[in-house]
Amino acid sequence: MNKSSCSMVFILSCERSGSTMLRYIIDTHSKIACPGHLYLGSLCESLNRTLMGSVAQTLAEANKEAQQDFIVIETRKIIHNIMDSYIEAKGKQIWCEKTPMNLDHLSLLETHFPEAKYICLYRHCMDVVNSSINLSKFR
Repeated sequence: MNKSSCSMVFILSCERSGSTMLRYIIDTHSKIACPGHLYLGSLCESLNRTLMGSVAQTLAEANKEAQQDFIVIETRKIIHNIMDSYIEAKGKQIWCEKTPMNLDHLSLLETHFPEAKYICLYRHCMDVVNSSINLSKFR
């Protein structure tokens, strides 16, 4: 599979909603690698900030739109390099990311990965509360 055409999936959920169980199930698929929390939304935000404050500034003749395009392309390359190495090592073709905090970075992820697919995991709010309370009993 051409690495640049690699497929990606983001699981959108809140904490304590069953995303870890879903991740383990998805990871058993022969073509999909689904590691634990990678915080790719936060990584996109940090890389954007770093690139804007450094390399993009060297594009003096470029307008803001060209700088933004450059930032998106470079951030995408960095993340694809990381994830392509991961799925290659796992012998798979698709990566799936499950960090709940990605919900806070959804528009950024959509900008950087417009071809991505999403799984929206919903758990009734009272079950999430119950799970959180039960978890806190053991801390």
